[in-house]
Formats: sequence, structure tokens, C-alpha cells
Amino acid sequence: MAAALCLPTSAQVVAVLEHPQCRDDQSRVVRALFAKESGRWRSVVRADFSETTPRTWFQTAGTAASKTIQTIQASPPPDDKWLFARDFSLVPSERSLLPNAPNPESKFQGWCDAPKNRPVALTSIDVRTPLAPALPTAAALSAAQQRSLLRAFLRTYSSKTLCAYTDNKRTMVAPISIRTSDLVFRANLELPRDSRLVAVGLKRPAFGCNSEGGSAELPRWFVLDPQPRFLGASMQFIQRVPTSELGVPSYLFWYSGYNEDGYIMFDNRLQESTRFTWKYH
Repeated sequence: MAAALCLPTSAQVVAVLEHPQCRDDQSRVVRALFAKESGRWRSVVRADFSETTPRTWFQTAGTAASKTIQTIQASPPPDDKWLFARDFSLVPSERSLLPNAPNPESKFQGWCDAPKNRPVALTSIDVRTPLAPALPTAAALSAAQQRSLLRAFLRTYSSKTLCAYTDNKRTMVAPISIRTSDLVFRANLELPRDSRLVAVGLKRPAFGCNSEGGSAELPRWFVLDPQPRFLGASMQFIQRVPTSELGVPSYLFWYSGYNEDGYIMFDNRLQESTRFTWKYH
């Protein structure tokens, strides 16, 4: 019998419905990411897979007035090898019933291509309280908030300054001055308690002055509450995920860095995070 996900029945698991990166077969799969045991989240590991019954997954969404639940049955592939973390995936039993999640802006690109459909979060429990997966767009950032984010943005580099090539041959490097007008706010989303989730990028190529060239890891994400708090770089926000039966949210991100792709989930206060990532060589 092929291997399937094997965890205590009390464990809650968060997964995604995704197009796998860097595979010839781009059919969507269910990838189990995080398991909650004894009140704490951890990444799913190889030991969680053994001969057992396939899981049923719930895609939950809605508002206070409505609730939508779609169940997805998934089982391991018959030629399952489970050699690397990137291979930990389950095959949906009815692909024709999978939800459409178009990705027209080609977000969530990894080492290979951007997926046709955006990742869709799934949970192993049916939540009682509906939760809208998207975050609403916040009001425009004030000039003071933009200046605060600029200072926080520069502090995330150990050099505290950015450099750029000054010649077409990319051999000459010099520090550059970054102003708020050089920033691109790729996301500005409302969070509870009058805080915000903000993604900051640059309009021009740059890199940390004490790095070995290459581009800055962008976008860089901050919680603005009211001062900026750095979350991480090279991420894309996917959605809120209900991680309790009462719909308490966690925040799921796609991550793609050098030779590393995967997912990061933050708790409901965006303080603690759990990673499920894999490498290609």
C-alpha cells in the first residue's frame, strides 16, 4: 500500500492545493504543510507518512452571513517514493471538482514558473465560524507612515544602505540614496486592531552594499502597528487560514528564495511562524 498522511486524529493539519514547482506534470496536488499537536504548530515531516487512510480536506471560506465548504478527497500517488520534502504530495481523487483559483498576475512564482492557479489553503477540520480568506485593502499610507517604512526597510539590510551598479558592464558599484518615492507598496492590507500588513519593494534594482551583488530580496513585509515590524522577504501573502474550529486565523505566505521554495505560516498576531520549505540541489 502506498504511503499516506498518518497523524493522530486529534492533530489539525493545514495543507495547500497547488501546482507543484519544477515538475513536468503540472496537475494540482494537495501538499500537507503544518500539523498542530498539543497546541503548537510544526512542519509536516516524513515520519508523518505511513500506510493509513487518505485524508479529507476542507476548503473553507465565507463571511458572517455565508459559509462555503468544499471537501477534497486526496490519496498518495501510486508510485510514491517520498524522497524529498518537495515530493510530499497527495493526489485529489476528483480533479474536475477542484475549485478554480486563477492567477492572472502570475504571482507565487518559484524556481520554475508561476502557477496557473494560485495556492488554495485547506484544513483537516471543518470550522464552525466562517472566515474570509482575503484581507481588505487599507487606506492609502500617510507620508509619515511611508517615511517610517523607509527607515525600517533600510534597517533590514546589515549595511543599512543599498548599492547599485553604475555601469552597463555591472562592474562598478556605488551606494545609492533611497527615498520614499523610490518605494513600491505592493500590498497594503487591513489587519485587526488598526494595524496593517504592508509589502515594500523598489522601483529600481539594488542590493545590500555588503552583499555580493544580485538583487535585494523583495518584497519585504512589515506589520505596521503603529511602528513597522519586519516579517520577512521574498514572500507573497496567500490568504488567512482558519486554524481553530472557531475560525481564529493564521496567515499563510508563499516563499521563494535562492534554491528554496515553500510556505510560511504566521500565527494570528503575526508573531510566531512555522516554515515548510524545500531545496532543489
